[in-house]
Amino acid sequence: MKVLAWYITTAKVRKLENTFSVAQERSRAGKNKIIPRSITKTVHSNGSITYNLLAVTDMDEAGREAKDKYNWRAVTRKGALTISRDKKTVTVNWLESSDKNITSGLNYKGRAMELSDLLEYNGHLLSPDDKTGMLYEIEDGKAIPWVFLNSGPGNTTKGMKAEWLTVKDGLLYVGGHGTEYRNKTGAVVSEDSMWIKTITKTGEVKSENWKDIYTKMRDKAGYSAPGYLTHEAAQWSETRQKWYFLPRKASRTIYNETEDERKGAHILIEADPELTEFKVIYVKNPKGSRKDHPERGFSAFDFIPNTDDELIVAIKSKEVSGFPPESYITVFKVDGQVLVPDQILDRNLKGLNYKGRAMELSDLSEFNGHLLSPDDKTGVLYEIKDGKAIPWVFLNSGPGNTTQGMKAEWSTVKKDLLYVGGHGTEYRNKSGHVVSEDSMWIKIFTKVGEVRSKNWKKVYSRMRNKAGYRKPGYLTHEAVQWSPIRRKWYFLPRKASTTIYNETEDEMKKAFCDRKDHPERGFSAFDFIPYTYDELIVAIKSKEVTGSPPESYITVFNVNGRILLPDQKLDGNLKFEGIYFV
Repeated sequence: MKVLAWYITTAKVRKLENTFSVAQERSRAGKNKIIPRSITKTVHSNGSITYNLLAVTDMDEAGREAKDKYNWRAVTRKGALTISRDKKTVTVNWLESSDKNITSGLNYKGRAMELSDLLEYNGHLLSPDDKTGMLYEIEDGKAIPWVFLNSGPGNTTKGMKAEWLTVKDGLLYVGGHGTEYRNKTGAVVSEDSMWIKTITKTGEVKSENWKDIYTKMRDKAGYSAPGYLTHEAAQWSETRQKWYFLPRKASRTIYNETEDERKGAHILIEADPELTEFKVIYVKNPKGSRKDHPERGFSAFDFIPNTDDELIVAIKSKEVSGFPPESYITVFKVDGQVLVPDQILDRNLKGLNYKGRAMELSDLSEFNGHLLSPDDKTGVLYEIKDGKAIPWVFLNSGPGNTTQGMKAEWSTVKKDLLYVGGHGTEYRNKSGHVVSEDSMWIKIFTKVGEVRSKNWKKVYSRMRNKAGYRKPGYLTHEAVQWSPIRRKWYFLPRKASTTIYNETEDEMKKAFCDRKDHPERGFSAFDFIPYTYDELIVAIKSKEVTGSPPESYITVFNVNGRILLPDQKLDGNLKFEGIYFV
């Protein structure tokens, strides 16, 4: 079974048309300057000002849609914050009807919507359905049919089983498995999957027979007929002016359904632009690693941005009868040297779509003209655009050499760098022993997506000691901001405890309160209200208590702690964990 494949996109600066202030900034900014954030405001006759807000939820396991358990979503909600002229009164109104799904995946119902890849082409996000042959444009959470692809030479009544997409010389290339299909006796019954499609930006489709290309490729790799290679991952590298193929399966013998489950390929094939010369590169596991896991095969890959297409991030899929599907992510160089060995991801995916727990977005931040949100379960940092969550960077936990995704909780910008952090405390087992300090590391990004890991253990430890929560007590952080105006850091801890972690007690450990202050509520996000010299803060509080639905509240106070707007409940049982002025 196939599910939606996500692609990794480069963090390019989007042009903002008709935005004079941005154009002015660009004209005088140096190459290291980033686009300033833009904020919409309305000034009223009485001197009060209204700002648009956007909040995003962390849905936890409720992110699984009721009608389709393999479709994941987050919800954004628009609001308006009005502040009085004297900056002493604040009101917030939410537009519940503005709730909008942000989907990280679309998938099938019955035998349809089995989307197998994702690619941006001519400004449109496209995805093929390998059961119906329909090529969809994905927009605002909808799959809009664009072009129907016939199988084979294009004169058949069957839809194309499309598996991969790439762009070369302004044309969209769509391909399938690239091998003939045989019956039980070994006779060839179809060569349709050896045809590919090229599509112009106006939707004109041309069928091309790649039988000779696919045949030369597998012969060069040592898998001549009746052996086979099957393809689900192919890319053209404009930078290197070469084709790259990561076969899913490789077999020297005729197809057998049971044996095929353990025919996973571990080769990268490089080809010249004309696809006449092929080079086979073996993807080498690090010394001391286990066997090559033949039940895993490549199902998607992309080049990591700003590496001159030298580094590849790839997805492997495992589908074995009697076992749940599994997916893995790996990173290696084009010479086959593995940098990140297979790292299991929740359930089956192709590309970057997760089954299990995903789209648990924990914050919102604008950086270099892009609205970003981290997923605290997968470690993916997404760009949020037009109702889509577009993966930008994958964050490893801790020092950056781990196989687990970072549980990112907060993000802020300081001196043209993006800071991303987690809870900021060590994790202990039931006996009280420290088992992990990964969440005490933060990540620092440049605008081109370069990531550096930094150990903040001393920072977090000094902070909690100063606040009176020495270990084994703790502070947990989900709301952190740098104020460029005040030249200071601000932290709103989610939980505060003078005793060792206890799961039940932790539900009532809101930071800095007595019981009447609702200890079940803790800060999960905040932002400074614009044009208040970062003196006024609007914050989100979250409540998660076993046996009760999640709740979210909004509050406003100044940096001295004086409350202007007491906790105001947001309608619905949604856990909002990001807030941002738009």
